[in-house]
Amino acid sequence: MTQSKYISGVAIFVLSFGFTHWQDQNSPPTVAISIQEKGKTFQWNSIVPYTIAVSDGEDGNTEYNEIPTNEVLLVAKYLPDSTLIKKIPIGEQITFHDAVLKMSKALCFSCHAAKAKLIGPSFEQVAARYKNAPGAVGELTKKIIDGSTGTWGDVKMPPHPDMELQDVKEMVKWILKNNSDPDLTYFVGTSGALRTREKPANAPLSGVYVLTASYMDHGPKNPNDGLPIQGKRGWHALVLRSSE
Repeated sequence: MTQSKYISGVAIFVLSFGFTHWQDQNSPPTVAISIQEKGKTFQWNSIVPYTIAVSDGEDGNTEYNEIPTNEVLLVAKYLPDSTLIKKIPIGEQITFHDAVLKMSKALCFSCHAAKAKLIGPSFEQVAARYKNAPGAVGELTKKIIDGSTGTWGDVKMPPHPDMELQDVKEMVKWILKNNSDPDLTYFVGTSGALRTREKPANAPLSGVYVLTASYMDHGPKNPNDGLPIQGKRGWHALVLRSSE
């Protein structure tokens, strides 16, 4: 019995060591935001073009179109005072990346955007209509999986029967929670443009936009079973200050 336990223990140790070794081989991707405007400032009610470069040892490089663009996320948060950055750590902006990543993989952003209306309503419009509505999560989950017509005019919401129920609920909860903030927006893809807000009355000179780009790699495969190991997330934050 003692020998059996010892052998079993060795086997467990070897498997654990192999997993850890290969997991450690996966370095997080390098992410970099580039702003086309000179300096790190913004003007009120203007367009700020941006690009995001990603480089990863396993997945490749955006320069060679090897990174799936629908898995690159940019979050833009406006703060009226730069001192608030210290109270809200920049890295916290990527904590909801997983829900958005599932939405992008499901091609939700082909018809919807955070603030702008595309083929379907913006997620901001959805959040406003269903804010505090009883049973909103269940109703929206059913519309996404089964499809619907007439909720937003003549535009038809196609069914998504292959999506997991729990994943859809997670997406819906995220939409309702995060899209009612007028000072928060997000984009999927490696390039785009942020429209800054109108200048607030008595706006302080220290108003800032915090831009946070992130990408989670797909990870290497475990040599023991051929399954992918949990990916790692890389991110880059940039602060734009008001020039007025």
